[in-house]
Amino acid sequence: MTPLTEAAAFINADAGFADAHAVLDGVRDILSERWAEDAALVRGLREWLWSEALFQSKLMDGKDEANPDNAKFRDYFDYAEPIRTVPSHRALAVFRGRTLELLDAKLVVDNGDAAVSLAEGRIAMHLKWSHAKRPADDLIRKCVGWAWKVKLSLSLERDLFSRLREEAETVAIKSSPRTCATCCLPRRPARAS
Repeated sequence: MTPLTEAAAFINADAGFADAHAVLDGVRDILSERWAEDAALVRGLREWLWSEALFQSKLMDGKDEANPDNAKFRDYFDYAEPIRTVPSHRALAVFRGRTLELLDAKLVVDNGDAAVSLAEGRIAMHLKWSHAKRPADDLIRKCVGWAWKVKLSLSLERDLFSRLREEAETVAIKSSPRTCATCCLPRRPARAS
């Protein structure tokens, strides 16, 4: 039997499953959620991305690179560096440009279109699953792809950006505590005489 045939037994319009395709979408969502909460899987993907991924930034679409206010970020209009080696000043500059909505930053695996396959392959290996032309294998492949695209890649990027920012801020504070104290910390109100 195929997954579509099996799914027909679970059709329930009142519960939001009007047809077998909706049931399979529900299966996809349940599996994706389960995999996204698998601590060992998430840890392995996080470690892999930290060692292999690039921290990339580009000037956001519609922004004028000739604008003098944007010029100070020129070095980051087309920038990529392994995330694990990004110096603190570069990380903080990219994050500042992102906050100002000038730069678009993302985490990429430097393999073009194959990057998604690499991530999905790591998920499949963790699950000890491979496509063997069984009736449900196409569905599982789609679920793995969905889990990476919708759940794991986004949350891992957020996690690794937080790690990079925290490490960069720590370095900046240690290397320049006086500057950070005057620029970054809230000022105390002046005492009344």
